[in-house]
Amino acid sequence: MKIRFVFLVLVSAILFSACSYERLAAMEYMKKGKERGSILLVPPYALDLINKKLVLFDTAGFNQLENQDSGAFYSKLILEKFSDSVFLEMYLNSFIAQLQGFGYKVLLPDELYDFQTANKPAYIFRFAQTELAEESSPFIIDEKILDQAIYKKIDLNLVRFSNWFEFESRDSLWKKIFYAEDAIEDRFSGELVLDQSLANPVFVYQMDSLSIQNVNQMAQLLGVKYAEFLNDYLMNVFIKQKFPSYSPPKLYFHFDSELKMLSPYQDRFVELNLSK
Repeated sequence: MKIRFVFLVLVSAILFSACSYERLAAMEYMKKGKERGSILLVPPYALDLINKKLVLFDTAGFNQLENQDSGAFYSKLILEKFSDSVFLEMYLNSFIAQLQGFGYKVLLPDELYDFQTANKPAYIFRFAQTELAEESSPFIIDEKILDQAIYKKIDLNLVRFSNWFEFESRDSLWKKIFYAEDAIEDRFSGELVLDQSLANPVFVYQMDSLSIQNVNQMAQLLGVKYAEFLNDYLMNVFIKQKFPSYSPPKLYFHFDSELKMLSPYQDRFVELNLSK
C-alpha cells in the first residue's frame, strides 16, 4: 500500500511539473505585450445570409415543402429585417479591440505599408468567408402520462454563425485554415402537466424568441471569443517551441481575458487540412 501511495505521488508530481512548465511558458508569452507582433486584418468581403428553414409554397394548387437555401428570403423570421453591415461592424470592432487589448498591433489593408515595414513577427489574418444561417431547431416532447402517449414537435428559431479564416506569416512560408461556428436559439422550457380535472394532459411552456438584438449581441461576443482563440493559437505555438520535439506539451492553454486567468482548454479554432 505504501509503495502504491509513493508511486501515485510521483506520477502526480510529474504531471504537475509538466503542467507547470507549460503554464510558465504561457505566462511568459502573455507578458510579451507589444512584442507579440503585428496582425494585418483583412475583413470579409460580405456576410452571406442563408435560409435553411423548411418553407411552405403553394404551386398550382399543391402545397410543397422545399428546403430553400438562397431563395424565398421573405420567409426569414429574424434575418429579413437584419442589417449585415451593423452585425459585421460589431463583430470586427470587438475582434480588433480584443487583439489590441492583448498587445497586438492591428492594421487594416489601407495600412499595408506600415504592415510591410513593421517589426517581426507579423501575421495576416483573413476573414475568408462569414455565413449567418437561420434554421429550425426541433424541440421534441415524447412522453407518457396517464397511459397516454404524447408526442409534439415545436420548431424553434436558430441562428448559426460560421467562419472560415486564413492565417499566415508575412515572413515565413506557412498558411493555416481555421473554422469556427457558434449558434443561438429561442429560449424554451416546458413540461406536461394535468389540467384541473386531473384527467387531461396539458403542455405548459415559456418561450423567449430570438431578436435582432440577440443576433447583434452574438456578433460582439464572438468577436471577443475568436480573438481569444487567435491569441491562444499563437500562445500555444510559443509554448510548443519551448519543449523538445520528442516531448511536446500535452495541454492546450487558454487565456481568459475577463478573469485574467490561464487554464487548460478544449475549445479552439478547428484547423482544416489544406491538402484535402
